[in-house]
Amino acid sequence: MSVRIFIEYKVKSSHVHQYEQQMKNVLSFLPTFGADQINWFHEERDSKYIESFLLPTISHYVALKKIRAKTCHTIFGILDQFIEGGIQNIQIHAVKVQ
Repeated sequence: MSVRIFIEYKVKSSHVHQYEQQMKNVLSFLPTFGADQINWFHEERDSKYIESFLLPTISHYVALKKIRAKTCHTIFGILDQFIEGGIQNIQIHAVKVQ
């Protein structure tokens, strides 16, 4: 059973360019966790960035959720300085997909 992941957060307006540059690394790294159907977009109405992708299992989701919260991670941790409130302020949701 796959899991659809949604990650939402706001980026500091003064750091949008640096954030978008780092997201290239994030998006290319996600497949190492088994991520598929990766989407990333900016929702202008709420000024949020949203990542959406499929993971093969709930275990993959649990592992990714832990790693996304670590400021010392070489890929995801860099986002901490760009996100309002830091990476501990991101919202991660998972929906089971049949």
